Amino acid sequence: KWTFLRDLRARYNDRPILGSGDIWSAQDIFRMLAYTGISGVSVARGCIGNPWVFRQARQMMAAEEATTPTIEEQQQALRAHFELSVAVNGERTASLMMRKFGIRFATHHPDAEIVRKRFIAVKSLDDWHTVLDEYYNTEESRIRIGAHEH
Repeated sequence: KWTFLRDLRARYNDRPILGSGDIWSAQDIFRMLAYTGISGVSVARGCIGNPWVFRQARQMMAAEEATTPTIEEQQQALRAHFELSVAVNGERTASLMMRKFGIRFATHHPDAEIVRKRFIAVKSLDDWHTVLDEYYNTEESRIRIGAHEH
């Protein structure tokens, strides 16, 4: 409710007010700040599958171009996230829980719809690694991305 935040800021201009909600990109962070006048923004669900939103926001604040994640960065983040989830939740639970993260990460991939469907089907550690090996293998992904550019 950005309008609520704007009205709250107008009413309590002397207090720090943080906003959250409907932040799906770095651009959204700055749109919320500009529209509401609040002190800061909290990114919650918007960083699921997009941990680079914070880097992109820092780049924008430094008047730099916001860079998109490379296939290698995506692969590293997915592997690290999955390994942590396995350590905390066990393989079976992590395999099921991580599907939603893989689905969200897939939006950054050149073969987004195919990768999304593959993550939906993940049920085990082997399934997870198969998707990563097939779609996030750095060398094969470079070849696949090159094919999309033509």
